[in-house]
Amino acid sequence: MYERLWLLRISAGLLTIALLGCGNLARSVMNFDFIQQVRVTKIGNLQQQPQGTTVYLKGKVVRIIPLLNDRVYQLEDASGSILVLTENRPLQLGEQFTIKGIVRYQSIPVEGQNLGEIYIQELELLQPESVSPSL
Repeated sequence: MYERLWLLRISAGLLTIALLGCGNLARSVMNFDFIQQVRVTKIGNLQQQPQGTTVYLKGKVVRIIPLLNDRVYQLEDASGSILVLTENRPLQLGEQFTIKGIVRYQSIPVEGQNLGEIYIQELELLQPESVSPSL
């Protein structure tokens, strides 16, 4: 009798795990379809975008800069790299994903010159992909 109850509990647990896994898979597939429909901007072309423009970027985290309430990370693709301001979860070096963000500009006047930089304010993390190190 106890063996049967134990087997029933294990079966229920495995069924729950399988159903939760399928839900994540369905969300991943829907998210992938969405990513295919948006136009991903190359990081090297961001200088041509006006401030306040919403863009989609796909790249890899190559540097993380912790701040008090936010985080800044450097996102890189084959065309260049850009700093991204985020309030989202902690990131890992080497992690690849697609983001939706807004082009921002920070003016830094130094001795009559403007040494400002553009950066991205992340609105949404769309497609996280864990990247395993290459062998």
